Amino acid sequence: MDSFADQTVRIRRRATVYIALSIILISAGIAKADEIYCRFEPIQTVNNLFKNVQSPHSSHHSTLFRWPGQDAMPPDPYSAMATDRPDVTEASSTVGAGVLQIETGYTYVRDRSDGDLSQSHSFPETLFRYGTPIDWLELRFAANASEESLPTGSSTGIEDIYVGAKLGLTLQDGAFPEMALVPQMTIPTGASGFTSNKVLPGLNWLYGWDLNDQISTAGSSQFNFAVDEQSNRD
Repeated sequence: MDSFADQTVRIRRRATVYIALSIILISAGIAKADEIYCRFEPIQTVNNLFKNVQSPHSSHHSTLFRWPGQDAMPPDPYSAMATDRPDVTEASSTVGAGVLQIETGYTYVRDRSDGDLSQSHSFPETLFRYGTPIDWLELRFAANASEESLPTGSSTGIEDIYVGAKLGLTLQDGAFPEMALVPQMTIPTGASGFTSNKVLPGLNWLYGWDLNDQISTAGSSQFNFAVDEQSNRD
């Protein structure tokens, strides 16, 4: 069995690859001066897949539906960036057509229970969000690696890949919320000890309100398949 030091070196190398990939993608974009914001030309393959699909209301409408009496509002390419991190609840908006938004981070957890110390590191937690030529449709891909140090031993490895899509349903109209729907799944590509060994689909319903220019509130309702660690059953 590899030593903890060797495992740590390996996971740091993998993290370096993820970070380097993120830097390359960011440098290929056009950075907005006052935001960490990347805009890319639509990928031709995706264009071909979706070029004939249009919103039910308008080809320039940013959501699938409108609240009764709400006017159609074209997407604003220079609106403030809304991120899915580091909140518990993801943004209820899509990134917009032709935009590739990369979000990344690091999480450290330390717990001492009955004198036993447990620690975990999670990085780079990279989430790629790409806006298709359809303004209300966003494609999503995430990859991550983890390192755990438990009283019973240590382990490190790549987690299962996450893929999904976000569908912009409505914009906010007074008390009526902005809403989005995210069909999603994890694919069993992770290392031993970090994989479910099964495809686990799910659905995430997002909703939020801007109360004023400084304060907003949001929530989500999720329905996801999971594996019971004790029985290894869904």
